[in-house]
Formats: sequence, C-alpha cells, structure tokens
Amino acid sequence: MLLGLGVLTGAQAGWTFSSTGQITDPVTGIKATTSAFSAGNGGTYTSGACGNGTKTISGTGYSACGGTGFASGAKWASATLSSYSGGLGSGSDGSNSPNHAFDNGPKTNSSGYVTGVGNTESLLLSFDSSVVLSSIGIGWKENDADISLFRYTGSSAPTLAGAGATLADMTSAGWALVGNYGDLAIDTVQPYNPVNAGNQASSWWLISAYNNSYGAATTGSVNQGNDYFKVYAVAGSKYVPQGNPAPEPGSLALAGLALAGLFGVRRARRGG
Repeated sequence: MLLGLGVLTGAQAGWTFSSTGQITDPVTGIKATTSAFSAGNGGTYTSGACGNGTKTISGTGYSACGGTGFASGAKWASATLSSYSGGLGSGSDGSNSPNHAFDNGPKTNSSGYVTGVGNTESLLLSFDSSVVLSSIGIGWKENDADISLFRYTGSSAPTLAGAGATLADMTSAGWALVGNYGDLAIDTVQPYNPVNAGNQASSWWLISAYNNSYGAATTGSVNQGNDYFKVYAVAGSKYVPQGNPAPEPGSLALAGLALAGLFGVRRARRGG
C-alpha cells in the first residue's frame, strides 16, 4: 500500500503495554520505549465551584472545578508512568482513581477531593524504527476517553521535557497533529480504536489526553476536563521508504564480503 513517499510492509505490528519501559513487537522486532509527561491546565481553581472543597471526581459537577486549555507558558514536564491491568497511566495530579490514569481533569488530594485545575497528561512512544500507527487500545476508562495524537517530523530526536504544550508550540517544535479522536471505547482486541487514516509515519508518537488548545474533533466529539483512560496497546505497521533506498551499513558490509569471496574464487580458478 502506497504511503506518500513510501510503502507499508504486509506484516502488522502490535505493542501491548503489560509493563513500563521497553516493549518489543514479536513479529517485526521493533521496540517501543514508553514515558509520561504532563502540562498545567489553564483557568483558576475556585473552591466555591467545588462545594468549598467537597467535590470529588466520582461525584457530579466536578468538571466545573477543572481548567480549560493550557496555563500561560505551560510546558511539558516528565511524569511518573505506572502499569495497571488496564494498561499504562500517570498520576501527575492525583494518585486516586481515576486520576491515576491519563487525564485532563482537575487535581485531587489524598482524600479524593478536587484541589486544583489539574494537568493534561500524555504518553510518549519512541520506536527504534519508523512506524505507521493505525489503532489505539484503551484498557480502562472513566467518564470519557478523548485523545490527541501527534507524530514527530523533525530531523533529530525530540526533547519533550521543557517544550511548550500548546498546539502552536508543538508545531514549531516539529510535532504534527495527526488528529483529535473522541469517545474512544474500551478495546483490548485488535483492531483497536482506529486512528491516523492518512497512514502517516514517525519513530516518535505522542498520545495526549485532549486539550482545548488542540482544536476540533477528527472523529467523535471532544472536550476537556472529564477524560480518564489507560493505554492498553497500540498497533500499526513498519514504514519502508518507496523505491530503492540506500542499503544499511550492515548490508553493505555483507555485500563487500560476498564480492571479496567471488574474486577469490576467480583467482583460484585462474591459478589452477
């Protein structure tokens, strides 16, 4: 299948996140390394809107306590990544459920009460080969699961920590928004929730809880403040450049050895 300037191999690849760190696809051997990041939401926390500090995320009306968009000058910061039976999550703004998942909702304290506007959290995937992501598996969610998917298009490895989080900042740093996907379902069997209809490729992908800064929905409906989900798996294909790409150094070395052997045989025959 043609893909812009390249083609996809027939072999499908999948990465199930049973743990943090590095996961290897058993078919292609491509490795994915995982890490988490968060950036502060915009808005001002008002205790009165939260029942003077008595609202919990599991109750009603809590979304009025949260923020919208990103705070002025918000930057991505490294966050703790945790593994659960439902997939990967991050608790940068609270360790209680559902804040232990990736989310864009308000911050909570150890008792579960809302105490701030919270963060927008994201999962960074670094592959050791360029891949075309085609679907995302959600293993757990509460309320909703709206996501934004980015791919990195720069020529050198990105540094997300300390980078601006708004769409304009992301774009200037080499990140391209692939789409905003609303209302993802819990789905732990391939094919998962479909994404990236344009079959775009990258070695670096960012799955973020949706933020209003990222614009309109690509599919479904999206809004900030009530999305809590764990990423169970992703699936896709290895990307191969179209035409006759230059061979890798390893293959050049093997070709050189083969030629040397061929000349050696010819010389031996002439000498005999």
